[in-house]
Amino acid sequence: MNERQLLALKYVITHGTTTQAADLLNVTQPAISRMLSSLEHDLGVKLFERQRGRITPTPQAGYFLGAAEKILDAIWDARRRADTIRNLSVGDLKVASMPGFAITTLPRLVSDFETRHPNVRISLEARTSPQVRELVGSQAFDVGLAEPPWPIETFLVEPYAARCVCLLRRDDPLAEKDEVTPRDLVGRKLASLYASHLLTSRLRDAMAEIGADCVPTFECNLFPIAAQIVERTDAVAIVDPALIGSGFLAGLTTRPFTPPMYMDFAILRSRHKPSTPQIDEFTDDLRRALAAFAEPKPPQG
Repeated sequence: MNERQLLALKYVITHGTTTQAADLLNVTQPAISRMLSSLEHDLGVKLFERQRGRITPTPQAGYFLGAAEKILDAIWDARRRADTIRNLSVGDLKVASMPGFAITTLPRLVSDFETRHPNVRISLEARTSPQVRELVGSQAFDVGLAEPPWPIETFLVEPYAARCVCLLRRDDPLAEKDEVTPRDLVGRKLASLYASHLLTSRLRDAMAEIGADCVPTFECNLFPIAAQIVERTDAVAIVDPALIGSGFLAGLTTRPFTPPMYMDFAILRSRHKPSTPQIDEFTDDLRRALAAFAEPKPPQG
């Protein structure tokens, strides 16, 4: 029993002749007769009376027609669903990210992706880098953004390095400079990430090289928080450039920090989880967004 046999049955019963059924299926009348005979053989039921070139449905045919139409509807629905999946219109996309990017870069990306694919369910969660690695490594989430380490036996790793900038108020005297150096920070109030963060450690090293201490006045766990503090005080902060254009810099400006300091992070995907068109397309979107402020490094794994 196949779709064309069921269509032949439906068209002959609803239109009354094999001629119209043949036209609808774009076959000959003998082909329609063969389809119906084959269907009767498959079912073991006589569906039509044949007398003097006329074909008349039996009561069994009328009874079976309801089941045939349900089967055809199911086939057509399955095709529509397959078309939708091929066009990236349904499915799930789960993204986990270190908080800074989850607040600055990713909301716009997931919003744009949803506009193109309104039936895709999207999850975006801000987590610590260890939590991101756990979620992506366990295949609970599809794509992650996290700081190192990135075990290549677990992840497909696309690393990036973002050169950090000095964030300050537009009326700050340092805004007159083309770049900011560690010596410019001596005696200034600093808003920085927590003491154990790699970027804070690098800033301490840069200050130590000129014989100065790095004792932040404000310590926080997110760059957007540091931006709010800088806006409301005379502090400055060394931040990643993802903040630029994110909406968190009203009344603020940035200057390059020299010597260069970089924040290392990576796009992570599980090497053991098959990809999907949704994951591939979103990852392409993410690569383009990151390229605006970070330098890609050779992939790992």
